[in-house]
Amino acid sequence: MSSAMNKPNFITPEASLLAEAIAGGLHSLAQPLTATQWCLETAMMQNSVPEQHQTEMSRALNSLEGVVAQLNILRDMVRPFRMGTQYTSESFREALRSALDEQHEALEQEGVQVRFQEGCAEGIVLAPQGFVQHIAFCLFSTLRSLAPLSGTIGLSETEQSVLLLASMACTSGRNDHASVMRGCSTIRSYVEILRGDFSIAQNLSSLRISLPKWSSSI
Repeated sequence: MSSAMNKPNFITPEASLLAEAIAGGLHSLAQPLTATQWCLETAMMQNSVPEQHQTEMSRALNSLEGVVAQLNILRDMVRPFRMGTQYTSESFREALRSALDEQHEALEQEGVQVRFQEGCAEGIVLAPQGFVQHIAFCLFSTLRSLAPLSGTIGLSETEQSVLLLASMACTSGRNDHASVMRGCSTIRSYVEILRGDFSIAQNLSSLRISLPKWSSSI
């Protein structure tokens, strides 16, 4: 008899998607929760001085903010699978422009120039309300972690899908690798939930997102 066992028939592709999203979300909570616990334990030590106590409490607060951010992402991962979730048509191009406007000042301060290719497609995707906007926001946050000297975003579409390709001119050692990997993991979760595809070049020179136009079959 083969040692491999078939999956139970209740483990559908949809259930697997949800399980992977939740597992990834829970894993992302481990580091900020551990950091919070350590900071609070340090702050409560009997021999801690007031300045140290204040510093550790501030660090604990920052870590808790990270926990809240990850919980919001985890909540998003579950939304497409809930019966009452409403799907809307969202423009990927407008979501990208809105995210760029929101992070423009930070990008400028960090010396990162981002431009759109001429003739970018509208990129209409059917998804839970705000979902595409969250992907766009995560994309620009990840670009900031990559810290490229410049970046170009192109958007095209076919009858079935919308394709985003971001090309970056990066300088070795300038990026925050840990933040880049966290950002890519978050983007991948959002994209795969919508049955799309995400990839990033090994040398971090390009990033690709493909989304089906109609994602309501989850």
